[in-house]
Amino acid sequence: VIYNGFSSVEPTGRDVKAELGIDGEMLFFIGRHTHQKGIDHLIYAMEKLRRDDVTLVVGGTGHLTEQLKTFVDLLDIEERVEFVGYVPEPELGDYYASADVFVSPSLSEPFGITIVEALSAGTRVVACESGAAEVLPEGCIVEVEPDSGSIADGIDEALAAGPPPDYEERTWETVADEHVEFYHDIMEE
Repeated sequence: VIYNGFSSVEPTGRDVKAELGIDGEMLFFIGRHTHQKGIDHLIYAMEKLRRDDVTLVVGGTGHLTEQLKTFVDLLDIEERVEFVGYVPEPELGDYYASADVFVSPSLSEPFGITIVEALSAGTRVVACESGAAEVLPEGCIVEVEPDSGSIADGIDEALAAGPPPDYEERTWETVADEHVEFYHDIMEE
């Protein structure tokens, strides 16, 4: 199997947490607001956390955005969840770097580019099973089940842990070299 290369992001030093007025811990999610992304489980996990010092920042948009905002209101956690809408790619590094934990609650994620983007910014990651875990060193990801209780427990674990371990970035140049080597091997057989 030849895996994808890792995307990396470049923080500029902008303090998104301060700009949003977050005094405590910041969780970050970025992605399409669709059922497959599992954001409803993440929002319900926020209700289960029952910690006033943790704020979830939700980036992205999609057909479920308004329903998710209504869900936040129904759970009475609107003080701890901030919807920021579309985040332009040049700003992503600052969101990841400002977050204490990045959460990827996707029900199905073949690779999970956002996971490695968060790690490249030095941010701890909580995620459901994804292909990214297969190519990262052990301990880079707090793996959880796609349900609110498991996600809440994973967030607590990640907040209590130190920074993620270092990992070797997997560049697209490496991926290209592996493809060339693969084809050379086939042609020699």
